[in-house]
Amino acid sequence: MIKIITLVAIVFTMTACSSKVYVDPGREVDLNPEWVYKVYKIDSTSLWNIIYVKHDNTRYKVISQKQIVSDGKKIRKNRKYNLRLHSVVYGGFVVSGVNCISLDTTGESICLEREKGVYNLLIAENLSGLYLVKVDSTVTQ
Repeated sequence: MIKIITLVAIVFTMTACSSKVYVDPGREVDLNPEWVYKVYKIDSTSLWNIIYVKHDNTRYKVISQKQIVSDGKKIRKNRKYNLRLHSVVYGGFVVSGVNCISLDTTGESICLEREKGVYNLLIAENLSGLYLVKVDSTVTQ
């Protein structure tokens, strides 16, 4: 049993070391909440809105679950917004073998687009559907 565990650990280490890891430039744990992002494309799947944004020369893919919102400001293509973004993929690090992420129990998945410079999948805490909403900025412990 010890030999099997050791072999698995060695194979895992060799695989992890040989895989390319892409780091989204300018990222730590979460993106800077002061940044402003330009929306350059809006798309959707059956359950999710997919908002493509960029800051400087870095592109991001933001997902938001489809829903009807009665208040807030609807986002539009070619406009800039302050989005409070958080990564949903490995805390900002994406291993090259991961191309699509399953988001729910329906089997629907969202794919990264490395060939277009999108290496991470994000959510915005101040986005509900396609509407900007106010977020409570107080921190509770």
